[in-house]
Amino acid sequence: MRPIKFRAWLPDNEYYQRSKTNKIYEVSSIGKVSVTLVVDGLCQSVLKERVILMQFIGLPDKQGKEIYEGDVVEVNEGGEISIHQVRWFGDYNYPAFDLDPDLDCECNGLQHIASGDDITMTVIGNIYNNPELLKEAK
Repeated sequence: MRPIKFRAWLPDNEYYQRSKTNKIYEVSSIGKVSVTLVVDGLCQSVLKERVILMQFIGLPDKQGKEIYEGDVVEVNEGGEISIHQVRWFGDYNYPAFDLDPDLDCECNGLQHIASGDDITMTVIGNIYNNPELLKEAK
């Protein structure tokens, strides 16, 4: 079973933090949801409306780096390079992580990469720090 992990994007100060625990939601006494982040060993609590959560997809890239939704990845399939965003497609009646634009294959692109011998994926950025990378994917 894959570990459930998140990282948070705080648009106010452009800071990523990976959660150190699976329990990241806490309900305050006024009923608003807040996210507790560990930053340099200190706990910070921020309202969920100010935070964008990205879930770990359960796969590493070719260098062992954890892949999260929102990451921009470079796919190398037999020397042919393409750029993709890792996305959750649950809002589109497809409850899975996949690549956008999709790979030209008959299954989920991430499954295709994980089961392929001549195909690798490397995280090269994310949609918040490196939006210009997605222009290459179009």
